[in-house]
Amino acid sequence: MNTLREDEKELSRIAHEWRERVQSASATDADHQALQTWLDQDSRHEDAYDRALTYWAAFDHLRPEDIDPDLMPSPSAVRQIPLLEKTRDLIAATRLRFAAMAAAIVIIALPATLFITAFESGIPTTNAELSTFTTGVSETKTVTLKDGTIVTLGALSEIEILMSHRKRSVQLKNGDAFFDVARDASRPFSVNAGDLTARALGTKFDVRSNGGVFRVAVAEGLVEVAYPYVLNGKAIDFKKRQMLGEGREIAATQKEGLRPVRDVAPDTVGVWRNRKLVYDGATLAELVADANRYDARRITLSDSALIFADETITASFDANNVDRMLRMLALSFPVTIDQSDPDIVRIRARDNEDG
Repeated sequence: MNTLREDEKELSRIAHEWRERVQSASATDADHQALQTWLDQDSRHEDAYDRALTYWAAFDHLRPEDIDPDLMPSPSAVRQIPLLEKTRDLIAATRLRFAAMAAAIVIIALPATLFITAFESGIPTTNAELSTFTTGVSETKTVTLKDGTIVTLGALSEIEILMSHRKRSVQLKNGDAFFDVARDASRPFSVNAGDLTARALGTKFDVRSNGGVFRVAVAEGLVEVAYPYVLNGKAIDFKKRQMLGEGREIAATQKEGLRPVRDVAPDTVGVWRNRKLVYDGATLAELVADANRYDARRITLSDSALIFADETITASFDANNVDRMLRMLALSFPVTIDQSDPDIVRIRARDNEDG
């Protein structure tokens, strides 16, 4: 007996049981926390769960020839299932059996577009409502959605919200947004920012899109974050997932994919709503993007300063005083601040005149 192979099958079975449990309409915060505990026990658990979610998203699109014939149910067994009279338990048992086979599925020619998560898929229904909200420079705005969710937009931010009887979906086009999500187990609440997706499970969390970096931080409750794996600097169709609890933050970039989870003080999540900008390991590019959202002047990194764009800093600033932020950048990085033009601020590498 191949013990390793049997261990993999058992992990696959358990992973799919967890997936079934937390995706159920009756799932509780305790269920999601228990899942996170299991994931943290062993890196193999996280890998198995990632595969379970990915294969499940693609399962309905698989053709018989895409699956090992030995793992297919017999034709007689299939005929014995009355198509229109399946009970919920039988459906769940049948799908779980197929899902547990995922470790042995042989993908022959599956289009990349099939690998989308269940909470990102779905076609808008006729009763769907699309709303757009924007803010200007140095402006914040709070809106209450029809489901009771409260959204606060940061400066120079834009979101599109799609509400239907099946889903609640937000596209963060740019900037910051803080979500106090009304619980509705029958309608998942997801936020997309670039390739990043955050699925809320009745919670308070912050999503930011600045300077090519996407961040999710949780003030209360649980959020599932998904982002494509990055191979040789390019995103692929498989997605890595991470569950975030209270006081946890994760960031993602197109170059690195998902970064490791970090601890944050819950009371600092979304603190920009009070016009305080707090950074812990943020890049210079992120700070410059923020400065542009709180100042009417155009603030740019010159060509000579681009080499510092990914350098990080830990600091806090008053959003009402961008000039102080710029002065602090000049002290923290080998750059100078050129404010000779009243409409443009140029950040240049020190002792370098290009840009």
